[in-house]
Amino acid sequence: MANSRWFSVLAAMALALVTLMGWATAKDEIVVAHIGQITSIDPAYPNWSSNSNTVYGLVYEPLIKYARDSLTEFVPVLATEVPSRENGLIVDGPDGSVLITFPIRTGVKFHEGGTLTPEDVKYSFLRKLTLEPPGGEAAPVLLALTGYESLDDWAKALEPGIEGFAEASDETVKAMFEVLDQAITIDGDKVTFRLKVPTGLFLQFIAQVQPAGQITDREWVIEQGGWPGTWETWKDYYNPKEEETALYDKANGTGPFRIVRWDITSQEMTLERFDDYWQGPARIKTVRLKYVEEWSTRKLMLLNGDTDFAYVPPQFIPQVEGLPGITVSEPEPSGVIRVIFFQWPINGTRFTGSGQLDGNGIPPDFFADINVRKGFLYAFNWDRFIEEVLGGNAFQIKGPVSTLCPVSKLDIPVYHYDREKAIEYLKAAFGGQVWEKGFYFVAVHNAGNFLAKSALELLREELRSINPKFNFDIHAATWNEFIPLRTSSQIPLFYSGWGFGYPDGYDVINAYLASDGYFNPYIPGLAELCKTHVDPILDQALRTFDANERAKLYAEVLKFAYEYATHFYVVEEAVRMVYRNEVKGWYFHPALDGINMPGIDFYSLYKE
Repeated sequence: MANSRWFSVLAAMALALVTLMGWATAKDEIVVAHIGQITSIDPAYPNWSSNSNTVYGLVYEPLIKYARDSLTEFVPVLATEVPSRENGLIVDGPDGSVLITFPIRTGVKFHEGGTLTPEDVKYSFLRKLTLEPPGGEAAPVLLALTGYESLDDWAKALEPGIEGFAEASDETVKAMFEVLDQAITIDGDKVTFRLKVPTGLFLQFIAQVQPAGQITDREWVIEQGGWPGTWETWKDYYNPKEEETALYDKANGTGPFRIVRWDITSQEMTLERFDDYWQGPARIKTVRLKYVEEWSTRKLMLLNGDTDFAYVPPQFIPQVEGLPGITVSEPEPSGVIRVIFFQWPINGTRFTGSGQLDGNGIPPDFFADINVRKGFLYAFNWDRFIEEVLGGNAFQIKGPVSTLCPVSKLDIPVYHYDREKAIEYLKAAFGGQVWEKGFYFVAVHNAGNFLAKSALELLREELRSINPKFNFDIHAATWNEFIPLRTSSQIPLFYSGWGFGYPDGYDVINAYLASDGYFNPYIPGLAELCKTHVDPILDQALRTFDANERAKLYAEVLKFAYEYATHFYVVEEAVRMVYRNEVKGWYFHPALDGINMPGIDFYSLYKE
């Protein structure tokens, strides 16, 4: 009996040691437990998703990327040099254009066996540019090359009277294709981009994951049913549905890992090391990305060693700090901003109760009244949210920009909690009817996002205390449910975020405030305002080379957003990565995309 008891004790100690050492996951694999759903793995599809971008960073590579410790310097990747005026790879053209040349690395292998060529580089850019609808990720690249931010605007300029590119004649399509074809040229092992609209942001554009810079194998993509690369077939492939793109569920890049399994239903993806990677094989053999919605489950996985990295909402960081076997990184400005959107007009009555201002619902134009928007903004207690909910690990933002962006250093007003002003504006809304009758609707956020849930609950609590007739429910939707609801303009008040974009700030400001940016085509009331007050300023900023002057222009846009109460700019998280002690090589860089968490350079990781 004594021996049996000692055996049980020793077994328990061994199990505890295994858990502490992290042996539940293999020494040559990395498991990530996250809350973001991956919707597509085709880099040409404009899904603006940091979840998909994380996969692109494993599988694909750009021509250049940000240096490890910098947001202003670049290092070559599939190019062998970073273009500059000093090395002669950036020169002025005789017609006022700017020519930027990239020498392409030789001997680089694709996962499916092909070898990188300059033709692959040109094709990858053209495929991204030719598939995208207005407001796509590569719009700044298209503008730099052609002078137009969208194919629709370009087609309408060439052929007045049509509604957009889909209606363009063959003559117009051919003319557009010839311009793009001549804007990206090949000479030996070099690819040159001719910028019709010179911009100081071009290198930033193509160093990011989101725009046009992820390189694919031209021949292989065409074999999979992708765009053949001809003007005659261009319209057939323009603006496809997400699941209809050739690479929706398959990938072939030059990156250090290749996809071997993606279960779209369970949202689990397995990637394996690419042994022919041009920089040498990664030390980690396998990467597993697991969608785990519940924090309690992610926490248990982390403690048991069933995951190496886990998304930990800021309010739960104290639960893991100081635990044996767990590393919690120091707080860093994440570049990830959190925003609550006002929808006006609202489409349908799924989330608007009665659909009338009768105390049991809201009308479609509820948030068109600036008094409602300002009343909501003044009712939110930023200090309480940051200190009590986030433990001080966040910053109030001055608009849709990270505190890392230069414009954030300028003098721009922000909203603050003011109960009396909230009452004043809500009493004025709809000529006093909002205060008299009250309202009801349903707000929506992505499932598993405790920060979103907490922000909405705090707002609701204050509004109810101001007037018991003020009420809204909160609905958590899966990402695959949330996106169609948002893009069909059905959600009155919704919560969403945005990962770090260009350090300059242009892409995020454009996404939130340009009339044809990522969000506004689905918020017609706001889009109409921004068309007049924002679009001309952003167009000027894009053409401005001086970074300080660009920041001043962005400040004008952010002051407009404040004056018109366009959004509920909540916070930028001060993120902290949580991972097992045996994982080595992780470092923080805001330009690395993460799945609702700081980004990971998987190639740098190993275990001890």
